[in-house]
Amino acid sequence: MPTSIEIPDAIHEKLRAWAEAAQKAEEKVITDALEAYLAAPWSLREEMRAWQEAGAQAIEKIAPAAHEAWQHPAPSLPAPGCIGP
Repeated sequence: MPTSIEIPDAIHEKLRAWAEAAQKAEEKVITDALEAYLAAPWSLREEMRAWQEAGAQAIEKIAPAAHEAWQHPAPSLPAPGCIGP
């Protein structure tokens, strides 16, 4: 019995691009991706979700500092052993 599911637009676009690159039907790529996801043990999916959340939190904390450093880089230092100006 066919089942209808909603796929977020961003994921759908990636799956469509993969289908085009692999020269496969979009439905086949989506079915394969769902089968692979469902084949992963629940504990592994939970661990992957936890790592994704930790990564997102790290990015939220680091991004402002990285942006600031990019906008205002520290002055360069002379190479070791070199005498300054």
